[in-house]
Amino acid sequence: MEQAVVTLTECRKARAAIFALFFTNGALLGSLVLRFPEIKDAFGLSSSAYGATIALSSLGGILAGPFAARAVRRLTSRVVASAMTIGIGLAVLLIGLTSTLRAHAGVSPTVATILYVILASSFLLNGCSDSIVDVAQNMQGFRLQRLYGRPIISAFHGMWSVGAAVGGLFGVLTTTFHISLLIHSLVASCICIALGFAVMPFTIRGADPQDNNEDEADDSSRVRTVSWHPVLVLALLVILCISGMLIEDAASSWATLFMRDYAHAGAGLAGSGYVVLLTTHACGRFIADSLVHRYGPRAVICGGGTLILIGMGSALAIGTFPALLVGFAAAGLGCAASVPLAYNAAHDIRGMNPATGLTIVSWLGRLAFLAAPPLVGLVVQHTSLLSAMIVIPLAGAGLVLTSTVLARRGVNVQE
Repeated sequence: MEQAVVTLTECRKARAAIFALFFTNGALLGSLVLRFPEIKDAFGLSSSAYGATIALSSLGGILAGPFAARAVRRLTSRVVASAMTIGIGLAVLLIGLTSTLRAHAGVSPTVATILYVILASSFLLNGCSDSIVDVAQNMQGFRLQRLYGRPIISAFHGMWSVGAAVGGLFGVLTTTFHISLLIHSLVASCICIALGFAVMPFTIRGADPQDNNEDEADDSSRVRTVSWHPVLVLALLVILCISGMLIEDAASSWATLFMRDYAHAGAGLAGSGYVVLLTTHACGRFIADSLVHRYGPRAVICGGGTLILIGMGSALAIGTFPALLVGFAAAGLGCAASVPLAYNAAHDIRGMNPATGLTIVSWLGRLAFLAAPPLVGLVVQHTSLLSAMIVIPLAGAGLVLTSTVLARRGVNVQE
C-alpha cells in the first residue's frame, strides 16, 4: 500500500499534527476534572449518583466504540480524528452551561430535571465522540510509527497527558480567579476545536492499513504478544488496558475529593494529587518508548505495576500529605506505558485488521470507566473515600499479572 507521507519534513509535520490531536483530546475534558466537585455540588448529587453520572461518558464510549473501525475505514483516520473533536468540544460546553445554570439560577424541579438530563447527555456525547477519536488518532500514530520504524506511540499518549495537565492547570486558574464554569468551558472548547481542525491538513493522508501479516525482523515499532490463542491474548490485553485506565479514572474522578475531604488538604491543594499523577504520567510516557526499545514491553509493564503496588500502597498506609503525593507520583509513572502498549499490541496482532484489534481493546477497555465510578461510588458511600484510592495499588497488581501476554524482550519478538 502506498504511503502518502514520504519525506522527513512531512513526517515531522505529521508528528506535530498528531501531537496536537492527542493534546486537544486530553485538554478538553481534563480542563473540567478539577471542577467536578463543583458540578457535583451544583446538582446536589450523592456519591453514587455522582459516580453514575461520570460513568455515562464511559457508556457513550461503549455504545459508539464498535463503530470506530468502520468510521476509520470509510472516512480515514485523519478525517475522523479531527471531525469528532467537535463532539467532545460541544459536550464540554454543555456541561459547563448546565452546571452554571443549575448553580446560579433558582429553578423549578422540572427545569432542574431537564438540566440534569442535558448534563447526563453531555457526558454521554463526550464518551461517544472520544471513543471514536481514540481509535482514529492512535491509527494515525501507528501509521507514523511504522514510517519511523521505532516506538514513538507512548510519546503521543504523553502529549495527551500534557493536554490533561494543561487543562487541569486551566481549571485551577479559573477556580482560583472565580471565573464561571460557563466561560471556562466556552474558552476550552473553542480553542481545542480550532486547533484540532487546523492540524488536519498535516496528518497522514490515504487509506489506513487493512492487514497485519508482514513480519519485518528489523521493525522495532511493533509490539508482539506471546503465542497463545488470539481470544486469550485479546482478553489479557483488555485487562491490561483496564488496569491502566482504572488508575487514570481513580485520579480524575476521586483524587480531588479524596485529598479535600479525606486527607484534609484544603481547597487550594485538593487538586495536587491529580496534578502530580498527571505530571509523572506524562513524563513516564515520554521516556517509555526508549525503555520499551531497550528492555521490551513486558519488563516495562511489569516494572510499572510493581512501582504502583509498592508506591501507592505504602502511601495509603502512611496516610500523610507528602506520602500521598509520592504515591500519586509513583502511580502516574508506573501506569504511563500501559494503555499505549495495550493498544500497540492489539494493533499488531497477526492476521487481524489493525483497526479491528485496536477497536476491540479500546472499546472493552472503556468498561473500566463505565463500571468503576458507580461501583466505587457505592463502596465509598458505605465506607470512606479511602476505598476509591485502594483501586490504584490493586490495578498495579493487575498490570504485573497481565504483562505476561507481551513478548519478553524486544518489541518485535513473538514467543
